[in-house]
Amino acid sequence: MDDYKRGYEQALKDINTPMSVITENWNPSECPRCSEDFSDYEPCDDGYYDRATYLERCPYCGQKLYWESVKML
Repeated sequence: MDDYKRGYEQALKDINTPMSVITENWNPSECPRCSEDFSDYEPCDDGYYDRATYLERCPYCGQKLYWESVKML
């Protein structure tokens, strides 16, 4: 198998393997792959972000997200 095909298959496997979302108090959630924050998707009217747990994938890089283990740091 060619190296580029193996690389492509690994990239597809990686992006489709759910990764836990990064969350911290007083900050929007972040993608674990590209580190983009989800502030456009998480309203914050009282200092607490309404977590965008409805997002199955990062809207910026397409990484599959895992929200079950979200813990506030």
